Amino acid sequence: MGKKTTTVPHELESWQLDDAARLRALFEQKKGAAKAAGERFTQALFAESTGIASPNMVWQYLSAHRALNIQAAAEFAKGLGVQVSEFSPRLAAQID
Repeated sequence: MGKKTTTVPHELESWQLDDAARLRALFEQKKGAAKAAGERFTQALFAESTGIASPNMVWQYLSAHRALNIQAAAEFAKGLGVQVSEFSPRLAAQID
């Protein structure tokens, strides 16, 4: 029998964890506003309306299982209607 292998995610830097926490807070805020307006706002709908590949990828970024990159940060900013600097000052500086 073959040996099963698992992949272990790379450890994220503390600033990346902070970015993910800020991003998740903004996402939850948008979700709450949508709910109050009687609209749906899910990770699946968000992935569909942005350039993020799948709901699973949205979850990975929001849960700090995957580090944000410039492209993903730009998609989240566009989809949430915020500036990248609101959740990732470091990536915003790289974009500028």
